[in-house]
Amino acid sequence: MLASSMILDSANNKSPLPAVYDFVERIIDLHGSKIEIASQVMVEGTATLTSNAYCEVCKKLENLILSSILSIKNSLGSAWSCDKEQGQGQPAFESKSKVILDERPTATDTLAAIFTVLSIAAVNCPIFLIHLPATIGGDRENNRLISRAIKSSVIVLVEPDFELARTAILFLVSVIELMASTESSSLRTTIENIVSSARATIVTILIAGICGGLHATLLDPAATLLYKILRTSPSQEVRTFYEVALQQEHFKLGDAARVVLAEYFSRCCTGELSDTSLMTFAEDIWDLHQYDEGRSLASSDRVAAFIEKLSSI
Repeated sequence: MLASSMILDSANNKSPLPAVYDFVERIIDLHGSKIEIASQVMVEGTATLTSNAYCEVCKKLENLILSSILSIKNSLGSAWSCDKEQGQGQPAFESKSKVILDERPTATDTLAAIFTVLSIAAVNCPIFLIHLPATIGGDRENNRLISRAIKSSVIVLVEPDFELARTAILFLVSVIELMASTESSSLRTTIENIVSSARATIVTILIAGICGGLHATLLDPAATLLYKILRTSPSQEVRTFYEVALQQEHFKLGDAARVVLAEYFSRCCTGELSDTSLMTFAEDIWDLHQYDEGRSLASSDRVAAFIEKLSSI
């Protein structure tokens, strides 16, 4: 009753929903394993429960999450307010290499709380997460909540509210980690199908961000996300993505640095280099882009030293 009252208040612009999601977060954190088993029972029929109580918990939790989103969906940005995803449940990205400029969210605290809850669900009850429909009573296969969440997270990667951007990055990290670690081939395939349409855009935004576009506090999580995408994506496909991103105007270090950095990324793809290495070089690249030297930056001693450092590892 309290949660329902808080959702009603949110529709009246009293904004209590972050507290609702804090409650949901605690439930998932404490009871995620039982929720996951109940989800298997309801969705796949591949597990058994000694009690049906957690099936009821799943239903109530799903209703709470979806009702709260519905109450303010027009304040969460266009990813949440469309009636249905395009195609087979995948987000309607305009281009695989074009940074999305879409309707911005206004309920940023609530959206950050949503990303946090979904991140925890990816760890504790992934089947529950993957099979959440985008709307109450909606299609669990072709209109998934996670598809909208991924589209929304990509949009807010360039959000000036860097705390919101941080939760979006961490949500994407949790999804990529789930795809890489799950023993369920069907779960892995489902996530891959959803993520694949966003992958090029994410790589472009992250590289643009490392080239000075992101707030400095986001560099480590952004580098972590980029590394995980490099490691989990088809090598030829992702090579195209980062080579295209390095050709765009946000990269100001010149052709020699571009070639060396592309080779560096290829070594990240194979796991030869670590995520901590990429964090270090992301900070170096970001720092170099803080210098306003125009065309002379590419031929500067700073960039020459960077190229030598990158080539020596």
